[in-house]
Amino acid sequence: MTQQDLSSRSEIRLVAIVQAKAGHEQAVADILKAAVEPSRNEAGCLEYALHQDREVGGRFVFIECWADADALASHDRTPHFLRLGDLLPPHVVGEAKILRLRRLD
Repeated sequence: MTQQDLSSRSEIRLVAIVQAKAGHEQAVADILKAAVEPSRNEAGCLEYALHQDREVGGRFVFIECWADADALASHDRTPHFLRLGDLLPPHVVGEAKILRLRRLD
């Protein structure tokens, strides 16, 4: 097994889906965009990309990749991540749906 195989097994891929309330799409976009750059600059962040669904209005999707569980846990404690939890609730439907993925190939 190569070093790359070992490192890809410890990587955590994450998909986070947020649904804005009708009329709150721009507010949600602005709040989410503010977390992108600081997250990309974190140790252990391999990918952090924000997307807007082309088919479902107001649905935003983060696609993330973290080096390991420690990097993701550190991210979850950063001020910019915690700020999402403070600012988003009045603008979104329910809670974010989080998919934690492990690459198999």
